[in-house]
Amino acid sequence: MGINDFWTDALGDWMSVCKHEKLSNYAGQRIAIDLSIIINKSLRTDIDRLSATCNPTYKCKDLLQNIIVEHEVLTKTGILPVYVYDGMSPEEKKKEKERRRALLEKAGDKYIELRQQAIDNINAVEPIQFSAEQLKEATESRMKSGKPTPNDQTNILQWMKKQGLECYGSLLEADQQMVALEQDGIVDGIMSEDGDTIANGGKVVYCKLSRKGGYLTCKVFKRDDFMKDCNTYNSKLCTYPELMVDVALLLGNDYMSRIRNNGPVMVLGKYANNEAAEESRRRGNTRGRRQEDGLIDRLANADDKVTFINTLGNNGKRALTEQQRTQYWEARKYMLHAPVIRKNRDTNELYIGPLNDLPAGDGTDWIAYLGSSCGLELVMSDDNLLNDIYNCNILPLTRKPFDCYDGPHNEDGTNAEWFQVLDFNKDPIPIQPTLCLVNWCRARGVDVHPTRSSREYIEQCTRNCIRVNKPLSDDPLTPITGAHDGYRLIKNRIARNDRDTWNNNFVEQMHNIKTMNDKVLKHYLDSGNRADRPSLHERVKRLVESGSYSIKSISCRNVESIDEDTNGSKCILFRFDCLSSRTKVIHQVYAVFEDKKDGEYMIKLSSCSCKKGQYFCSHLIGFLHIIGIVQTHKINSEKELERLYPTKPELIYKEPIRIELNILKDMHRREEAQSKRQSKRQRTS
Repeated sequence: MGINDFWTDALGDWMSVCKHEKLSNYAGQRIAIDLSIIINKSLRTDIDRLSATCNPTYKCKDLLQNIIVEHEVLTKTGILPVYVYDGMSPEEKKKEKERRRALLEKAGDKYIELRQQAIDNINAVEPIQFSAEQLKEATESRMKSGKPTPNDQTNILQWMKKQGLECYGSLLEADQQMVALEQDGIVDGIMSEDGDTIANGGKVVYCKLSRKGGYLTCKVFKRDDFMKDCNTYNSKLCTYPELMVDVALLLGNDYMSRIRNNGPVMVLGKYANNEAAEESRRRGNTRGRRQEDGLIDRLANADDKVTFINTLGNNGKRALTEQQRTQYWEARKYMLHAPVIRKNRDTNELYIGPLNDLPAGDGTDWIAYLGSSCGLELVMSDDNLLNDIYNCNILPLTRKPFDCYDGPHNEDGTNAEWFQVLDFNKDPIPIQPTLCLVNWCRARGVDVHPTRSSREYIEQCTRNCIRVNKPLSDDPLTPITGAHDGYRLIKNRIARNDRDTWNNNFVEQMHNIKTMNDKVLKHYLDSGNRADRPSLHERVKRLVESGSYSIKSISCRNVESIDEDTNGSKCILFRFDCLSSRTKVIHQVYAVFEDKKDGEYMIKLSSCSCKKGQYFCSHLIGFLHIIGIVQTHKINSEKELERLYPTKPELIYKEPIRIELNILKDMHRREEAQSKRQSKRQRTS
């Protein structure tokens, strides 16, 4: 969460005055990066969210791939990332952790509610059944409550160590450890979106990362420049640098909940209303200086700052409660003097010390000053454990060996993957997400599919396997991994342009592809063994014209081939949703093209989640038809294409249009052929 209103108010006009610059300008700099920031935003795919919330939990494989991509993006700029892992949470953050846990539980309350119903009926003669809508809501609720687990941190940490990447562990939180690394000269700066990093004493902080014009850009907070007398930031932090931690606590952060009525105006003061301030606001985005009537101004002038906070810390008029006073001063001590791991420059020995020097007159015993050792008694008496934490030889978050987090195991001791093991006592069959049950069955050789098999059939297959105690198959069926099923022969590619991440500006790329006229389409149909279908062209046109393609869902990104025939080929991947013409299922389609002028369509690398997707299905052919429309009619914007081919809401929320029924010739041919077969059987008999 960081500090409330820190970037927009506490730093004054810094956000508007400081401009984005290329991260590559800082090539060669060693920059500390809090892994938790990257890992939390990288948990995106459904399969990962299900893995993180499963009983037992599984490693999120797409999450690792996303971290690898993030690392490649950063290293392309020339910087040297130094990753820092969180340790155990301090007592000062207990309230914030409880708040976050409550939010996760609230996000998953629909799943928890139905799961309890399933558990209560687990021994019933007739198993409980939930509607498709209930299951959908419950599964979405469960996925929202997902977050990276120690399994994932261990998986990422092992990959980093295998790659020889530099990483450090923390005793408690990474924020303070990164500042300590900067103070000790191990890193040149810190990458963070958390204002606490600046409040803790960070000197150079890279923040507000963005991709502009194909380059990774950021804003860079430089403490020395920020604190100059001649700066134009109009921040009270420049006036009272020694009270930066107090500003953070009065505004509210992870360690101190915001005190009621202590907003930015109350804490920092009102904006000046004089002519100079008004002129400053008219000249640009700056808001000018604040008046000296804020809590922080009064605190700076107070002779006894402790008494001032205790008696006037609430709105400048009321005293803090006993609980607030305790929380405030414990949090202040922790932010300033949190225990961190340091290295003796002369002996290279590791030791635990305070983040900043203790106040004059308080001696040198930081433990006595804090009032506790923050639960570090075991580490303080074990040099080997301290070394293992600092060098990430164990998982700093739990201080346990990597072996504890190698994922669930099958009965033979091998690692279980893709929901091969499920705890049906904790998550009974009726509430299990369909994708979990499907992969559990497929691991035992039972051919079920999340879109082609009904939910009732999948549950019945699962119960039959349990009844006969069906073991894992020696030749299991290929697991279905959800959204990334299309990545079997491709991987993400970094080209330093806007398509290094998913981009919705796809029309320009369509014009770069080989012209999709009838001759070219026939060529691709021949390649896909579909040219013998005389009504296919008409069928595909109906598919497009009926609004079965979600134009809004189309996005593209850079990929490269990992297929043995085209390994390393630079390609563009288009991903989109298409409504099935036979069922009520929306399929995810992946269309791959060469990334060059007149790029060819890569049939082998493309796929669809439908049954015939691996054989060049109608959904893929229809997309080629859409590209032909864009090229022929010279459509130059996504909005124009969406206007011409809008997605009909009833196709998503109600009954789909069954395109076969609109093609009368096909329907009559099928009926006629069926009649002839029946007549032939009768004559034969």
